[in-house]
Amino acid sequence: MITQNIKLGANELKLLFTIEEENKSVFSITDARRVMKTSAPSVWNVIYRLKKKGRIEEIEKGKYLLIPARAGYEGSWSEVPYLLVPHIISAYYIGFWTALNYWSMTEQVPNVVFVATTQRKKDLEFGDTRYEFVTLTKKRFFGYVEENTARGTFNISSREKTIIDCMLFPKYCGGLDEAVKGIWKARDELDFVKLLE
Repeated sequence: MITQNIKLGANELKLLFTIEEENKSVFSITDARRVMKTSAPSVWNVIYRLKKKGRIEEIEKGKYLLIPARAGYEGSWSEVPYLLVPHIISAYYIGFWTALNYWSMTEQVPNVVFVATTQRKKDLEFGDTRYEFVTLTKKRFFGYVEENTARGTFNISSREKTIIDCMLFPKYCGGLDEAVKGIWKARDELDFVKLLE
């Protein structure tokens, strides 16, 4: 067995332990400054060293995924892709093809997490996952539910809203065929009154 000696400085340990103690999987530069109570250059230096040591990964500028101690010394860790979205954007729900897959309304497994939002947001790649942000008007931004997992919560379009969104924007679900197949596969779970409202 190959062992690796990774030394962590006092500020690195303080940041890692505090963020993990707060049960956060994602933290920001603001969180790091709050924990470390030091200058911005010192915080950036600690962030740089932790990235280099594989203890954190940058999701986007100023937002980081904590690689918890239980990931081992290799630091290999994968967060559920849906759970990162609330840390990236505030007004959102997982939708379109991703929601079709989540609700078992398609056999297709999209390699993209489609995110509906009212805010403009540049698409993002993190790890093996691409996040595509679809901007909707406030009038069309409704019909989502909060789903709970052991590691956190996320917003996702309801079955009915998933169908509506896919019919309105078929390019984000693999085409109208996928939306129609979704209706057929979920026909026993769909509330057709809600669907027609």
